[in-house]
This record gives sequence, structure tokens and C-alpha cells, in this order.
Amino acid sequence: SVDGVKVSYDELYLLSMAHTADGVADLHWMMFDMEAVYNIDNVVIYNRIECCGDRLLGAEVWIGNHPNGAKYTGNTMCGDLNDPDDVYDGSVNTLYCDCVSGRYVLLVKDGGEELNILEIEAYGY
Repeated sequence: SVDGVKVSYDELYLLSMAHTADGVADLHWMMFDMEAVYNIDNVVIYNRIECCGDRLLGAEVWIGNHPNGAKYTGNTMCGDLNDPDDVYDGSVNTLYCDCVSGRYVLLVKDGGEELNILEIEAYGY
């Protein structure tokens, strides 16, 4: 999901989607390692375009230096996707983090269906 594929629907698109396992846990999460600590101003999430866009509803983005997928261990919440009007097939959501420092970007959702996204981008310095 960090390969730059954002819009086309083809075989490459299907291979580019990030997806958590279904029915495995009550907490679905994805971790993206930026390989250095950055001050993040905003995170952009590109939702999948052909179906299931509502699976992102209730997801949260956390930034920090703790890579274990647990959002409550010293990481800082950047924002959430709790408005159903903003989360749909093909939606592009920008979450403003107000210069949160960290190496890892975590996409987390408690309960419900699995998470799947097409692309995630973190912007900062």
C-alpha cells in the first residue's frame, strides 16, 4: 500500500491493496515503517475503489515510535475516520496530525470487519 498505485482498477490495483485478515482478531491494524523519525503534518488514506469502502469507518491513525501495533503504548493519535459521509468506495481522506513525531504510522480499527486500503501517504519533515 505504499507503492503509489491509487486509482486504476486492474490486476496491478488488486495486487497493490493492503488487507488485514478477516475473523482473526478483534483489533485490526496495519503498520507502516517510515524507517526514520519524522514530524508528520498529515496522513492521506486512499480507500479501495470497487467495493467495501465502509470498512474504514471507525479506523484511527496513530503516529509514534512503538512498532507493536498497539495504539495505546506511547503513540499519538493523528485522527479518525468516524464520519460515514467521508468513508466510501474510492474516498480519499486527509487527517491532520499537527506535527506529530514518529517513525511508524498505524492504521487501527477495533472490532468489525477487516481493514483494506489502496494507499497511505504521510507528509511532514
